[in-house]
Amino acid sequence: MILFFPIFILNFFGGIIGGIWLMILGEWGAVGIALAVALFGAFFCGFLSMPGLLFSAPGVALYQKKGILRLISYPLLFLGLLWTFMVMSIWALGIFHIFLDKSDSTTLVPMMLVAFGAATGPWSYMAQQEARGGNEYSSLTAMCLSLASAVTLFFLAFTEMNAFKVLGIFLSIMIIAFLIQLFILIKLQNEEINNT
Repeated sequence: MILFFPIFILNFFGGIIGGIWLMILGEWGAVGIALAVALFGAFFCGFLSMPGLLFSAPGVALYQKKGILRLISYPLLFLGLLWTFMVMSIWALGIFHIFLDKSDSTTLVPMMLVAFGAATGPWSYMAQQEARGGNEYSSLTAMCLSLASAVTLFFLAFTEMNAFKVLGIFLSIMIIAFLIQLFILIKLQNEEINNT
């Protein structure tokens, strides 16, 4: 929790502070992009995530069975989760790229704050909606994206690190998060099967 508390604060205030800062600087194009993402980002990200359901839904159904059907479920669950992480990563990296391209030395920090909000906001919103429906796994996935994006924000805005190295750090965090979530998902499914 100590690690994630600054990310909670960043999730709540980062985009707002960055947006106000950019308005003061007259960067209305970046503010417009951020507003468009705030309005339509969750819909767009949800649409991009839908092909993953082609793997996840049958994977969950097959996992409830025994024998060879359960074995078939593992690759499907893997592919469904992989699709989600790929879409999230491409979305976040694309957003950071857009705002990094628009930035200069005077606007870099607020651009990265707004990029963080635009990269994580739609996923956090969708995770909240899914948590209300009983799917708490989405919150973990959104939190992993927030962590990777916060690290990206820090290195891009406050260090001289090369963007390709930052990309490597982002992808490393997301790969580790993917593997942890895959392990948790399989462990929880095993516990659920054993309890029935």
